[in-house]
Amino acid sequence: MQDEFYDLCDELGILIHFEMMFSDCDYSHAVKSSKTTGFLPNVRAEISHQVRRLSHHPSIALWLSNNEITANTGGSAGCLEKGGRTCWEVLFLDTIMDAIVAED
Repeated sequence: MQDEFYDLCDELGILIHFEMMFSDCDYSHAVKSSKTTGFLPNVRAEISHQVRRLSHHPSIALWLSNNEITANTGGSAGCLEKGGRTCWEVLFLDTIMDAIVAED
């Protein structure tokens, strides 16, 4: 979305549920191959950029990146040598949530 959209929402008092770039897909293959593809650092950079760019808007009521993916999706335990963490946990908790909390 263009910045003008968020400015207008601020002006009109419209609250936004900001949906990140994820859909109902199993991302375990991307998480597992991240060491060679750079998937997780790219995700972190994109999330950090968007939150930094938009967090000053009072219209942003909620950051969301996982309303269509269940915790059962995303591979088995032991993903990326993270001490038994699932790929879902590595992506959504360790990477995305951590980036959102760090920026907002």
